[in-house]
Amino acid sequence: FATINRAIQYLIANGVRDTTAPANPITLLLTTGYIGEGDTLITPLAEYPNMHANRMIILKTDAPRTITTAGGPNGIYLTSGSVMRFNGGSYFTIDGSMNGTTSRDLTIALPAVTNAFSPTLKVIDFQPGNLPSTNITIKNCNILGNSNNTLAGTSTFAGIYSGGTVNAGPTPSNPILKGTNNNSFINNFIGGVRYGIYLRGATASRNQQDVGNKIIANNIGGDIAPGGAQNTNYFGGLDDAAGIFLSSQSGTLVDSNVIKNSITINNRNSGIRLGNILGDSCSDSNIVISRNMIYKLTSLTPSIYGIYVNLNRDSLRNISIAQNWISGLSSIGSNNGAGGAVASLMPAGIFVDGTGSINRLGLNIWFNSINLGRSSAGTTPGFSLRLVFILHPLSKEV
Repeated sequence: FATINRAIQYLIANGVRDTTAPANPITLLLTTGYIGEGDTLITPLAEYPNMHANRMIILKTDAPRTITTAGGPNGIYLTSGSVMRFNGGSYFTIDGSMNGTTSRDLTIALPAVTNAFSPTLKVIDFQPGNLPSTNITIKNCNILGNSNNTLAGTSTFAGIYSGGTVNAGPTPSNPILKGTNNNSFINNFIGGVRYGIYLRGATASRNQQDVGNKIIANNIGGDIAPGGAQNTNYFGGLDDAAGIFLSSQSGTLVDSNVIKNSITINNRNSGIRLGNILGDSCSDSNIVISRNMIYKLTSLTPSIYGIYVNLNRDSLRNISIAQNWISGLSSIGSNNGAGGAVASLMPAGIFVDGTGSINRLGLNIWFNSINLGRSSAGTTPGFSLRLVFILHPLSKEV
């Protein structure tokens, strides 16, 4: 195949054979002669005949290469577009290491062409078609959005995204199906995007969550600052953005990620954010957030958070936040409020927010290292808050 696009078209049309045990993966190897996708968008990977765990598809490279498109008139990205999309196809791995280690030799990038739809674009996304996509692994890749060297920096919505359509605003919607389950994102670098990894389930009902996704050992946010000679690889550029965002997820592991360097002009950015945006009932449950390093997050607005948890008024969540290292957060802060309003306008290591009575919170916060000191990005000294609970009214049991 000359391009990934043609390989995916063939797979969708013809499928795989010999799915009986033992497992026998199929490798698609990018080798000499591959020069990118040209002026053609990559066909979304829909369900294909006989897809099965015993015939895993593995996309690899034998040398450092980049998957992108030319962004010309025959390959224009429209609303909610992406470089690669999983649209019902399952059992697919992208392994960016050319030698079977943890080297990152494969880059997946949006082209350096901007248009009115850029704030809705993603680099890799999951949007269910007739089926959800499951058992997808993306590892050892560089995942780069379309950024610039201005102070605003980024315009790409997310590096890895799972959810519904992202409309102008940008405003994400719920996916049309539940069950984008058992996907793994491991040892990737993600930069030049507003959200590093954004996972959003179908609804807030307890049987509608995505289950069993893993986010492990990724680096989100780079060292090229906005306003310099090069396009930035920081993350952020939107109020409430986060390195990792979860909503309506269950059984999710977020472990050993490094999240640093956020765009400074936006408010309430977080290293990791659990958001109850879909309703009052069980947005996130059975979540483990462990051994992550979150540092150098700065805002020229009142608030920034290492880890932000929005409980709304749900209970029995079983969320564990353990052994994370959070340091170097700063924002200008504000005292324009009272009680919880003041607390929400400061930098905070771990911020737990809620809006109603919670009988049994199910939240475990253990052995985290939070070292902020007097943290201010403004011209006057500011305050820092290591651990904040804002529940209205206060929960009965933690």
